Amino acid sequence: MTRQLDLWGDPAPQSTATAAVLVRSHLRRVKGTQAPHNSTQTSRAAAQAIEDSGRLETQLLRVLQLVNRAGDRGITRADIAHAMNKPQSTICARVNRLLRDGEIRETDEPRLPDCGGSIRQKVLVRAQ
Repeated sequence: MTRQLDLWGDPAPQSTATAAVLVRSHLRRVKGTQAPHNSTQTSRAAAQAIEDSGRLETQLLRVLQLVNRAGDRGITRADIAHAMNKPQSTICARVNRLLRDGEIRETDEPRLPDCGGSIRQKVLVRAQ
């Protein structure tokens, strides 16, 4: 029997603090930190708005918290989107950023999301 992942429980205070420090230090050291955009004026404006509002940092931190809380079992993008009540496209942008920067990694074995669905997805876990 598979253990049900608790997506809504409170993270351990230490893991939250650690994740917050990781995100903040990461954002400081990456030059040209930007939300992704497709170079259209509308997309650039949306990317700038998310940066100016602080939501980019908040969303990156929340994704890291969920990945950390999932532990070795990992979590799918769909489960993160479900837990954060955000479109999967938003989550993919944050996940891709964290993957690119080495903060998290993908496992080799895809699985069905815990939140439901019929498409197997790669599982995200903490970077070792």
